[in-house]
This record gives sequence, C-alpha cells and structure tokens, in this order.
Amino acid sequence: MAPQWAYPVNTIINVDNGNITTNIDLDDHALPQTGSGLAESIKCSVLWGSGELEYGQHTVIASMPPGGPPFIVVDAFMCGYSLLPDGLDYILAR
Repeated sequence: MAPQWAYPVNTIINVDNGNITTNIDLDDHALPQTGSGLAESIKCSVLWGSGELEYGQHTVIASMPPGGPPFIVVDAFMCGYSLLPDGLDYILAR
C-alpha cells in the first residue's frame, strides 16, 4: 500500500532474494503529469500483490530503481493467511 502522485515515482520490491521482483509504478495516471514536489493525489492505494506465498518467514526489500527519484515509498504491507480447516482468511496490516 502506498500513495500516488501526478509525477514519476517508483519503488522496486524484492521478495525472498529475487524470487519475486517488481517495479511498482506510483504515478497517478488519471491526472496530467506535473513536476516533482507536489503532495500525493491519492493518499493510499493497494498497488501490487505478490500472489500466494508459502506460509512462513519471508524477506522483503524495497529499493530505488536505477535512474529513478532518490527515495522509496511504502506505507504498509498486508499479509493474509488461513490456519483454520474451514479456510477462513484473516488479514494483518502493519
């Protein structure tokens, strides 16, 4: 989860030492592109999901894309899991 802006902002997310790597586009493409420095146009959005991961410990690294802006943005990670035999899912957000 992260905000979005009317100018180029990206964050690379790497899960489990490269098992999953993605460049998350944080641009708000619904607005005309502007210069940098303005406040976010969307306060918080779910922008990407890793898909199903094996239950257990995972390593997540957020980094700047080469040639991108000199910052990274992540507001929250959400994890879902099911431990009950009926398959009910519970969501944790930190």
